[in-house]
Amino acid sequence: MKEQVYINYLSGKIQGKPIIDYVSRCRRVEKGLNIDLDIEFSENGGVRVMQILEQETHLLRDKLHFSPSANIKTGLANLRNAVKKYFDACRQIHR
Repeated sequence: MKEQVYINYLSGKIQGKPIIDYVSRCRRVEKGLNIDLDIEFSENGGVRVMQILEQETHLLRDKLHFSPSANIKTGLANLRNAVKKYFDACRQIHR
């Protein structure tokens, strides 16, 4: 993931700590799913990873390290949103 590119993209849209949260969520997805978001974007525009994040399974709970008491729907929504915004930033760069 090109963190600085993502931070610059988000800086035009949001301010402060949420930027770091978005970056952290993308890192968490990369690590948990053992993927590189840049490779995912170049191969299929990020479609595959977004489809994976649409699942609500115990597999994702474990891979993405949700606590047993976590609301997985909300957690996955936050991760999907961060990754979607990253792919939006990638699309803007590749125009």
